[in-house]
Amino acid sequence: MRRISSRMRRGFTLIELLVVIAIIAVLASISVPAVIRALETANRARCTANLSNLGVAAFANATSNASQSFPQGQDSQGNSFYWAIRGEAGVPESNTGTEAVSFFLCPSRGAASALQGPYAHFGYLAQRSVLGFGKRVPLNSITDGADNTFFAGHMAMDPQSYLTSGQPWRTGNFAVNGTSHQKDAVGQSTDGFGSPHASGSPFVFCDRSVKLVRYDVSPQTIQALWTFNGGERLNQQDIDW
Repeated sequence: MRRISSRMRRGFTLIELLVVIAIIAVLASISVPAVIRALETANRARCTANLSNLGVAAFANATSNASQSFPQGQDSQGNSFYWAIRGEAGVPESNTGTEAVSFFLCPSRGAASALQGPYAHFGYLAQRSVLGFGKRVPLNSITDGADNTFFAGHMAMDPQSYLTSGQPWRTGNFAVNGTSHQKDAVGQSTDGFGSPHASGSPFVFCDRSVKLVRYDVSPQTIQALWTFNGGERLNQQDIDW
């Protein structure tokens, strides 16, 4: 007859389980923010590349026409700047403005494939002093310096509407006039510049460079960056060169 061992396998006590749960919670509190920061860093890098692509495409468009000027904000047919540079930006000819273009949207606001509604939206705004309606601004008229004049940045948006608001990229009114610049917030309109990024918003300048402008910059600095021939002095500390 087999002898039954008197030793029994002991399970975890309640205290031990609580200790394990506490350790897991601490590790999660450390790792989750780090993962979120890493994702945001990656998204900001992609966003910077998007803006750079827009700047390069606009500059290529400007240098390829006889007047050496940026395209109009909106032409007589109602087509936007995005439509004007679609060739230089690498948008397929088959896209007639009804399909989303990933580099017209900030990745921190969601994927282009997740957009809802009837339009293929865009999330970046050009500024009206450079890309106005019914006019073209020649490159040599930017006397403040192309590296001191911003070309485009993020459209201000309500985080609850990232995938539903915006405007169709072919015919949308993408040019903004003003100096508002703030982090995205609930209830925010799309009339000015904004951004989902934490410390500031990246802008592409008329020389095709991308620089971060902090949210706490003065309205005077934004105004100086907005005009292309105003002769204003810049506070260089406000910009991440």
